[in-house]
Parts: sequence; C-alpha cells; structure tokens
Amino acid sequence: MKPLVLVLFLLSITVQSWSNQIDVKNLTLNYKDDNGQGSFDKFIFDKYSYFDQQDFNMLYSNQDMIFDINGEEIVIRDEKGVFKDFSRFNVSNFSVATSNSKIEGNLPYLSGSSTESDLEITNARIQCKTTVRPPLEQDLFFFLEDCLANSNSSIKRVRINNKNKSELISLLEDTLEIEAEKVTSIDNISMEIKNGNFNLTMSLDTGLRVTVKMSGTIKYFDNQKMIRLSITKAKAGIFNIREKIFEEIEKRESDKLQVERPNIFIYLE
Repeated sequence: MKPLVLVLFLLSITVQSWSNQIDVKNLTLNYKDDNGQGSFDKFIFDKYSYFDQQDFNMLYSNQDMIFDINGEEIVIRDEKGVFKDFSRFNVSNFSVATSNSKIEGNLPYLSGSSTESDLEITNARIQCKTTVRPPLEQDLFFFLEDCLANSNSSIKRVRINNKNKSELISLLEDTLEIEAEKVTSIDNISMEIKNGNFNLTMSLDTGLRVTVKMSGTIKYFDNQKMIRLSITKAKAGIFNIREKIFEEIEKRESDKLQVERPNIFIYLE
C-alpha cells in the first residue's frame, strides 16, 4: 500500500452534478473487513448535502463503497480498487472545502493495513489556489491543474511498516545508500509550489536524522493524465543526490513512470 493510491482513489471519483462546492467537516471512519462506521459534522459533495452531524454505516462490495446515512444510500465507486486491499482503515476528523478561489484540506490522522504494509499519516494539510471552474460532469483530476501550479502542503509524519517494501522507501534507501529497513518514518514533509516551481523538504528517520531538499518544476497535463516533474536541485544534508535520484528512478521505469532527464513523467492512468 502506498500513499499515492489514496490520492488516485480520490481522483477517480466522478462528480455527477457539480455544485461548485465540496465541504466536508470532521469526517471520521473506522473500517475493518468490508464494514465501517463513522460520522461527520457536515457533508456537501456531488448531489448530497447534510448540514448537521450524522452517523453512518459503510459496506464495501464489488468495488462500491455503500454509505447508509439515516436510510439514504450513497454509492461511491472505487474505480482503482484501492479499498479491496485494505483489511483495516481509520480516518480521524478529515475536512476538505472548495470555493472559487481555493481548496483546503486537513487530515489529522489516518492509518491503514493492507497486504503490502501498515501505513500511518499524521497532520496532513494542503491549500491550493484555484482558477479553473470544472464542467458539470467531471472526475476530480481537474484539481491537479491548480494544486500543482500554486499550493502549500505539509505532513508531520508518514510511518510505513512494510510487509513488502514500498517503492518510495526502497527508492530513498537506494538513493541515499542507506542500509535496508533503516528508514522507519518520513517526517516534516513540506512542499511549496509557486507558478509551477516547487521546493520540497523532508526528514528521514534512519537512526540518524537525514534532511532531504529538492527543487524544480512540476506540471499536470490533463489530456494525458500525466505529471511532469523536473528536478533541478536535490541534496541530502550537504551532499548532491540529483544524479543518484535519476539513476534509481531509471531502474524503476515502467509504463507509469518514465525518465527523460531532467524530466520524470508520472502517468496516473
């Protein structure tokens, strides 16, 4: 299980009747073995609007997430099949809101367990400036165009306990030439994007603290559902690791991940 699949799940959701607003406040979910229970303080999404606190039950069946809220059934299709790999999934007080000028999201705590790994995310936040008004029927990929142009995001901690080592952890260990299984968490992740130029900082817990900094450009191409990432600088402490990053990513090239230096292409579909 990788954090990216959670993003892809959200992006795969199709909004059938766009109201130009999403407003979800303090959504909590405890999920285990295809069943879940949760609550929220407010839920405005697609054609559904709840303005006060509600409890709900959830059933996962044939890639459908079926929510029962006071007898009303809401079905969200898991197009990527993300949830079928989860045996356990917990979300605490997740909030997200959109307007004509910005998107704001806050996730105090998320944990999950799958066949690949156990994942824990603490204090994740994002704010994006928005300029593009979506069409009446659209999936949520349109958010990427704005969020990868101008945004601020941060995560206090990502902790991954791998049953099968994740590609992200493996890439970091190989790039920094760290002994396998030494990276236990990624802390204080911060990414600022202004007009497509990004600065990324993260701290790795390897027994010793290693700070990684990267900068470059990033752009989303909607017609290809592709992100182009260009890394101009990359350091671990005082050491330049830019070439090493390219070398390790090139070893991992696939249909979804391709390298043409200085560009890295990530295909989301």
